[in-house]
Amino acid sequence: PLHQQYLNFLQQTFTWDWGTSWSNHRPVIHLLSDHVGASLGLTIPAYVLAVFLAIGVSLIASVRKNSFLDRTILNLCFLLMSLSFVVYVVFAQKIFAFDLNMFPVYGWDPSWWGRWSYVALPCFVYTLAHLPPKILLFRTALLQELEKDYVRTAQSKGLPLPQIYWVHVLKNAALPILTLVMSQLPTLLTGSVLLEAYFGIPGLGGLLLKSIQSSDLPVTKALTVCGALLYIVTGK
Repeated sequence: PLHQQYLNFLQQTFTWDWGTSWSNHRPVIHLLSDHVGASLGLTIPAYVLAVFLAIGVSLIASVRKNSFLDRTILNLCFLLMSLSFVVYVVFAQKIFAFDLNMFPVYGWDPSWWGRWSYVALPCFVYTLAHLPPKILLFRTALLQELEKDYVRTAQSKGLPLPQIYWVHVLKNAALPILTLVMSQLPTLLTGSVLLEAYFGIPGLGGLLLKSIQSSDLPVTKALTVCGALLYIVTGK
């Protein structure tokens, strides 16, 4: 009955016991624990790098508002945002893996030190693809703060510009920046499905894709509920 299905679903959610995978015949919680490390190893370094680069570039662009540098940054961001994510992956593999032979094209090493050669190129692609929208949003937040009275007061008191921008302006613009950062935290868990598929990284994103393709309901349900709970927690 439907009410019993719902009670079973609540029990699974609160106990984190999602049963056994229909395709792998292993406990779902074991599958999640086996794949979460690969996803976090890919997304956390890339996301942290993208956030800090976006803050630095947006701060430079906002300080030099309407200058040639600012317009160049804006046009470059719009250009990069117009490209499909697949374009980033294909060009990165073609240039850095096939032509320059700097990174492996596909594969994974479970050891802690060996995995970084496989993670470096996907991290670069992830950072480059997520950088432009962050720069535009952070630049807007910083420009709103630069037009306020406390900035002019600090300038009139003779405070050095780096202190005004890095300490006061960035501190007051932290709310929209943190809002964006927190809202995207759930994506770090599932990683990037395309990146994991194209580069052969055994993360949760690839696990979710395989579970959908094979109609593996316990795994799909577990990943969906975990993602929803993370969105609820980080959204508040």
